[in-house]
Amino acid sequence: MIRTVLLCLMGLSCLGMAQAAPQLRQTVAAHIVSLSPDGGSLLLAREEQLLGDDSQLAKALEKILLIGTRHQSSLPGLNWTRGEQHQALDGYDSILPAYLRWSDDGMTLALSAGKRDDLRAVLWRRGSPPLEVGPEDSALAGVLDLSRDGRSVLGWFVSKQSGKPRGFLWREGQGAAALPADFVPLRLQRAGKGVFGFLAGADGEWGESAWLSFGDGIARPLRCPADGKANPASEWLESADGGVVAITDKSRPPQPGCVYRLE
Repeated sequence: MIRTVLLCLMGLSCLGMAQAAPQLRQTVAAHIVSLSPDGGSLLLAREEQLLGDDSQLAKALEKILLIGTRHQSSLPGLNWTRGEQHQALDGYDSILPAYLRWSDDGMTLALSAGKRDDLRAVLWRRGSPPLEVGPEDSALAGVLDLSRDGRSVLGWFVSKQSGKPRGFLWREGQGAAALPADFVPLRLQRAGKGVFGFLAGADGEWGESAWLSFGDGIARPLRCPADGKANPASEWLESADGGVVAITDKSRPPQPGCVYRLE
């Protein structure tokens, strides 16, 4: 006993004594697609099957979604479970799992949901039917991010008129509005006051990293003050309140980073 206490004091062998064994909460007889941040909601399906890259929709997504995975999964029997309550996602048979977003309270879900060669940006609130939130001019639409309170959706859409992809922002009570054509959105700021993304370059490729404020709707480049050049950022690191952001370029370690305070 004395030897065990001494070892614990030295931090050598008391891990097993300090914590109780994990307790099994429930067994789910379905494929678990996602768990909400609050731990209270599960998105379930009978099975998950990755769809091939040879469909018309897959080829379109390859050109539109340049970041992360764009693979689409078939999820028959998709339903939202919270406690003993279940709600089915009727009318859709596939989603893009990489672009599924929950609100902090687990009561709102935003996802890119499809049916055949169609894809829509969908907001799904607990107890309500799914709501398509893309602009009316959308030939295709998808979700990029959801605000922490579940009241704002950032997404992309392909215009029926121009056939070109563009970002949009949907806000509760205001509907969907297209973002500037030269701004490529990536995700919402934690504080919900703007969007991080890139300015489109003259050659159609991504240019400068940028911040678009909801206050005036203008996208401003985020440059490193030291040399006045744009930082082609691969990641934004935010403070808890979203007021301070650090920009880092992981693809090129020698590239200097920058820290901004967003007013």
